[in-house]
Amino acid sequence: MDFNITVCDPSRTSPAFDDVMIAVSAALRDLGHSTVSSCAPQPGHIDVLFGHYLAPQRFPDASVVYQLEQVCEHGLRHGLVQVNALRRHVVWDYSRANVEYLRTLGVQAHYVPIGHHPALQRVRAAPEQDIDVLFYGVGGPRRELVFGELRRAGLHMVHANAVYGAELDALIARSKVVLNLHSRKDFRALESVRVGYLMSNRKAVVAEVNHHDDDDELSAGIVAVPYHRLVEACVGLVRDDTARAALEARAYDVISRRPTAHILTDVLHTVQPLAPRVGAWGPH
Repeated sequence: MDFNITVCDPSRTSPAFDDVMIAVSAALRDLGHSTVSSCAPQPGHIDVLFGHYLAPQRFPDASVVYQLEQVCEHGLRHGLVQVNALRRHVVWDYSRANVEYLRTLGVQAHYVPIGHHPALQRVRAAPEQDIDVLFYGVGGPRRELVFGELRRAGLHMVHANAVYGAELDALIARSKVVLNLHSRKDFRALESVRVGYLMSNRKAVVAEVNHHDDDDELSAGIVAVPYHRLVEACVGLVRDDTARAALEARAYDVISRRPTAHILTDVLHTVQPLAPRVGAWGPH
């Protein structure tokens, strides 16, 4: 089959999905399929769409949406999860909790977790790791509270926002620990797009995983703790070089046993019904 791995972004200004797109494209080629990356629908190709909410009407029904947002009341209310658009497509989603919720809303969703591909291994530890804890992403009161507590504990904590690619990789390389936490209390799914990439690059991750969270089976390779224990976990890991090195090795071991190609092999049957329809770009 031929695939177009693309973003629903007419200006193609959002690099937030690049790492998953790289892994999916490379894994499909490993499986013997061909891939292109075009911002427009490609006749004869199955479009695999990222960022569906950016321009949900730009692509035909014969497309797959890889849904990477938290599916909850917040996401639905603010248009990050557009159910009417998703009902038109086959939907792949990285979270079991998301899949369950989407199915109750009439969306044909399938569990496609974040996996590992060698194409994502591009961060090498810096000779001097002068950043104790790194967080990248938007801020907000819930996150800023933890950042402040880390700094009061004496750690060099860096918050980077709107930083991608080589610039972000350089910060990751300089960091002893990378922190992951939900922006809202009602979020359930582990941000495994971020966490999986870090694990593929042998980074020590401390992540918020509460009792009701879907931990995506990556918790064996990270320090997974509830919100109120994040600061304690970061401090302990920053100050224990041996434990941190062991976690880095374990992170890579866990994620590398989940190759993206194997994940896609188990889900490609969901796109088979689309193959006869590709190229039919009527009005939608």
